[in-house]
Formats: sequence, C-alpha cells, structure tokens
Amino acid sequence: MQLKIQKGINDNYIVKGSFANDEKTILASLRNFIQLDWKKDKAFIFIDSDSNPIFSNDFLLTLINGPGKDAISHYSVINSSELTIPKSVNSSVKSWSNQQDFIQGLHANQYENSMILVLGIDEFLVNKVADLLSANITKMSMQVDLDALTHNLNYYKRCIAPSTKIMAMIKASGYGHGIVEVAHHLKNKVEYFGVAYLNEGIILRKQGITTPIMVMNSSANEFELYHMYHLDPEIYSLNLLLKLKEYLEEKQTSLNIHLEFDTGMNRLGFKENEIEQVIQLIKNSKYIHVKSMYSHMACAEDSTEDSFNKSQMKDFDKISAQLESELNIGAITHIRNSAGTLRYPDSPTNMVRLGIGLYGIDTNNLFQGKLKNVSVWKTVISQIRRVNEGETIGYNRSFKAVNNMVIATIAIGYADGFKRHFSNGKGSVLINGQLAPVVGNVNMDMTMVDVTTINTKEGDEVIIYNDELSVSTLAKNSNTIAYEIFTGIGERVKREYVFEF
Repeated sequence: MQLKIQKGINDNYIVKGSFANDEKTILASLRNFIQLDWKKDKAFIFIDSDSNPIFSNDFLLTLINGPGKDAISHYSVINSSELTIPKSVNSSVKSWSNQQDFIQGLHANQYENSMILVLGIDEFLVNKVADLLSANITKMSMQVDLDALTHNLNYYKRCIAPSTKIMAMIKASGYGHGIVEVAHHLKNKVEYFGVAYLNEGIILRKQGITTPIMVMNSSANEFELYHMYHLDPEIYSLNLLLKLKEYLEEKQTSLNIHLEFDTGMNRLGFKENEIEQVIQLIKNSKYIHVKSMYSHMACAEDSTEDSFNKSQMKDFDKISAQLESELNIGAITHIRNSAGTLRYPDSPTNMVRLGIGLYGIDTNNLFQGKLKNVSVWKTVISQIRRVNEGETIGYNRSFKAVNNMVIATIAIGYADGFKRHFSNGKGSVLINGQLAPVVGNVNMDMTMVDVTTINTKEGDEVIIYNDELSVSTLAKNSNTIAYEIFTGIGERVKREYVFEF
C-alpha cells in the first residue's frame, strides 16, 4: 500500500491512504504512519462507510490500546453514528455521523503542528477531506518518491568505503523537492546536511532537524545566529576568518567551522598563498574548531577534464594534510560531489557531498541506469477546444493553425517553472502516453498543447516529466540543465511525498 504526504494548514502534514477496507490494512497503515517522526503530535481520521461500516467499538479499543497507544493524540471517525465512544477515551476520540458535521468541526482548528493520517474506503472522500486540511490544493503537483530517494542514496553508499561520511546537499529547497521533507527523510541516513544560506539552516532547525548542518555562504553579521541555531558556517576568506576569531574571543565561546580552499573553481575559498595565515589565525584561537576542510571540483563530470580534476584532488590532499599536521587535528575532508563520487571512488577524502545524484540525475551520463527518478511533475487539462485552419493561438498570435486542430489548455505556465522557451513546439508534454507539442506562447499560468491525434478529455492528467519524458530531456529542450528545471519549479506546484509499505 502507498501513503502520500503533503503540507497542511496550521503547520500540519497530511498523510493519506485509501482503500483501507479491512482491519488488517488499517492497522498496517497506522503502524507505518507512527514511524514517521516529522512531527511529534499525531492524529488519525478514518472515513467509514455509511451502509457497511467496518469501524466497531472493539476495533477502536484495539487501536487505542495497541499501535496508537502513546502515539496518537486524536482520533476522528466519520460516518459512525453507531460508534459508542468509551468514557475513558472521550477526550481523544470524536465520532461524526456525517461528513458535513466533520467539515464544520474543522473550523475549530483542532489540528496544529501535527501529522494527520487520513484513511477511508472511498478514495474520493479521502482526497476531499485531505484537501480541506491541505495548504495547497492546486491542480499542479510534484510527486516525490521517497523510496527512490533512499535507493539513490544507497547506491552511492555502495560506491564508497563504509567509513566514508555523506553530506546530503539540500540547498535550494532540496533541489526543488522540499528542504524540510527531504531532510526529515534523510536525517538518520547521512552524517551532514549542506545548505547555501543561513535562513535554510534556521528553517531546518525550527522544523526539528538536529543533524549537523554546514552553511556554505556565510557572513560576519550572522555569527550569533550560527550559535543560536547550532549551525556550522563555511569560512572561505581571511577577512571572514579574522572577524570570526574576534567575535569568538569577545563572546568567549566556541564554534564549529568548515574551511573551503580554492583549487581551481575560482568561486569561494582560500588560495594557496593564504594557507600559512589561515594556520596561524586558527593556532592563535582556542575557540575555533575545524570540523571539516573541503574544496569544490569545477568539472567532475567531464571526462575530457580528467587531468584537471585529478590535479584539483591532488592539490586539496596536499592542503588538507598540511593543515592536519600543523594544527594537529583530524578533520573531515571532502571534495567529491555526486559526479566525482562515482568517477573517483578511490579518493582518500573521508566524506562526499551528494546533490543532484540523490534526485536521480547522473551528470556523468555513465551510471544513469543505476539511479531512480525521484519525482514526477504533472498537471491537468483545463479545457479542450477546436481551432479552425487559419486561426491563431495565444499571445502575440505567434502560432497559426495550418489545419483544423484540437487544442488543450493545461494548468501550468512559466510562473510555475514551465519555461517560456517551450513555446511553439520547442517543448512537449505527455498526455495518455503520447507527446503533445506546445502551440503558441507559454503563458504565465496556462499553456496550450496540440492534442489533435490524442484521445483525451478535460481533467485528464498531463505529465511534464517522468521516467518516460525525463527531466534531462526537458532541460535539453530548453537549453539548460536539470538543476535549473528542478529548482525552478514554483511554490504553486503542490509537493506530494509517497512511499510504499
């Protein structure tokens, strides 16, 4: 059976399942739901049958005294006019004789900062209740397969030494997949998280993530917040290191830091001629704790740059060895990203940083078959219309029908990340397994596609990318990379997280 997780109102998460038409399935769903520790408080809503209910007083007590004991704080059973609630559990269980009464009861905001499992016999009713509790009920969705995410992580683990640590890069909202949700799923599977900016780390801490977090783009005016939220700043310049030293001495407090060295990227990091100054500044401070040293590969996925890649790794090994020796430390070292992890498995560094590879993309184009696609982006057809030969379609009349056509308007546009570059046939979507090319210009909120040869109807599902029409193909068609497609998917697109049990 599959459970789906989506964000709810009042900082809730809604976990929904359907076709729970027997006690065994309900119990299995509840047990797996309880394992999700994204929120401490948990509630359970079951939508029973009007005519043939399966929820009984005995079964309710089985749940309360069994898997739900000390785990579920609230139970709600809908369509249960005959259910008698024992006085001993009166405060935690509510029975609703019909959906309308339950819906009216929702206005009391009885759920807050909780995970809510919604099960039922009828999928339509389950979705209806889940939508009432959800923060986003748009037609567009990005379905994230948490099992595929785990598969990809495990593949990389098999490619490195057992002692090698993993930093999961979840910056830019988890590469568009949801920073908090990805962090919750991976928090017990990796040693570190990597984010780009301080606010990303603060978001994670406020959502209960305690895994160590490295912040890549730090600044001197943020040091107090690093302390407050137990975050590790990356230090990449002498000026920043000096200001950190002064701050820590003034406060007489310590901080874990990560030192970045530039070995050829020419973005951030200490240069080779600054290493001695770095060593002296750290030697003269009892408050600076070097947690890791790292560098960034400029073109790890490019086989034609193999000699440059190896020179970067060699230079970094020399730098890290020098600092370990002169500072008498045993810090973590890392230079390999997703591509570098697979192409250079024998690197002596003891941590790898996994980013795009976790989300199913091998930029090497060598190991793609070993990874699983993590997400599916989809929407629906809003309207279908016939367009006569000679008529134009969309803004600026950029497309003119040379034959009679059938056009579908789909609920997505460039404000959602479906790029305007896809206009007039440069992009296509999948409808009922067939490619439907874009006609006219992509709009802010809508797009028109040609469905003349496709048997379809209003409300049908439209695939933007999936296993068949890959995100890499989408990126190629818009002259960009998968990173930009992922991170460009807008907030209006509902994220839904699925896993099997």
